[in-house]
Amino acid sequence: MPPGVTGEVTITARHLPLGYHNNPELTATRYRRNPDGTTTYRGGDLGRFDADGVLHLRGRMDAAVKIGAYLVEPAEVEAALLDLPTVAEAVVSAVREPGPDGAPRPRLVAHVVPVAAEHSVTPAALRRALRERLPSWMVPARIAMLDALPRNERGKVDRTALPEAVAQQPFVGPRTPTEHVVAGVWQAVLGLDEVPVDADLWELGADSLAIERLVLGLRRAAGVTLTSADLANAPTVERLAAVVTDRHRLRRPARGERPAVLPRTAVQLREGTARPPVFAFAGGGAAALSLLPLAVGLRVDVPVVGFQAAATSRAGCRTGGCATSCAGTCG
Repeated sequence: MPPGVTGEVTITARHLPLGYHNNPELTATRYRRNPDGTTTYRGGDLGRFDADGVLHLRGRMDAAVKIGAYLVEPAEVEAALLDLPTVAEAVVSAVREPGPDGAPRPRLVAHVVPVAAEHSVTPAALRRALRERLPSWMVPARIAMLDALPRNERGKVDRTALPEAVAQQPFVGPRTPTEHVVAGVWQAVLGLDEVPVDADLWELGADSLAIERLVLGLRRAAGVTLTSADLANAPTVERLAAVVTDRHRLRRPARGERPAVLPRTAVQLREGTARPPVFAFAGGGAAALSLLPLAVGLRVDVPVVGFQAAATSRAGCRTGGCATSCAGTCG
């Protein structure tokens, strides 16, 4: 295996046992005699080499699960979660859920207990933090937040008593050409292997920077100009694909209609018809897009406008090339 990739540890040498005593079946699965006279033994351990060629043991094969084409040790994901300052306890296990073809496939599920002062931590925030530490295939597909992990009479975590992380529902993949385009952009930006058409953007781990990259990616891939408000109002592939389709039907303003123009320090976070609108102000030099979770949490029909410091915006930028720092005022 290349450096950094986990695989099964085998030992090859001339001075190894020939097998297990009086157990030819197990011997056949663990031992192999090589033409050069050596013996290869599979002990059931997992490991990986680092860049310096040092072998790191990562646990046992019997606890590992294959996610896509990669062998994943849940204990390694647990260690990454416990390394986060907001996590007090964590348990990672594998479940089988329907894949795009309807056949069951393994998925990682994490049950997390936040530290006492961090009860506001969200699964999306944890998923973003894990993506900075782990490859995409090791990030749990589901994260359930608990007040405490269930334990048996010996004080050990009772995995059989863990609550269901999510209702088991069939995977629904992209069905139309537009959904395929939108899903492809989401996969590239969020680092996912696949995206259900009904999965919520925020639950997948998107943040304000990802929103800007999605807007830019869809502009390039679909040839349509979207805003952060579009993604806030249509946070699934299915709904956003419908917005893209409608946006391609160029709409001319009605006679006498004047488009609303916001100052460059303002970003329309949510459209709506209710009055009065909500005006939210980003403090500490933050971008208005940092207020998107607030807009998403309000009633759907309430318009929300976020305001930011003037230095956060770039007046006159229409190219979309500033997606890593622009606050979305270009539309």
